[in-house]
Amino acid sequence: MDSNDCQTIIPAARDTGGRSTAEILGAINAAAAQFGKNAKAKFQRGGEW
Repeated sequence: MDSNDCQTIIPAARDTGGRSTAEILGAINAAAAQFGKNAKAKFQRGGEW
């Protein structure tokens, strides 16, 4: 899952400069949703995300 983290969650969490709390949370939520889609596609089943 390292590659998935590096492509989704980590960039969203690091790109916070000059953004409002709502923008940061929106980006992290979107990244988490994409993380879940990527994991489901890779493993072909539902899971924690």
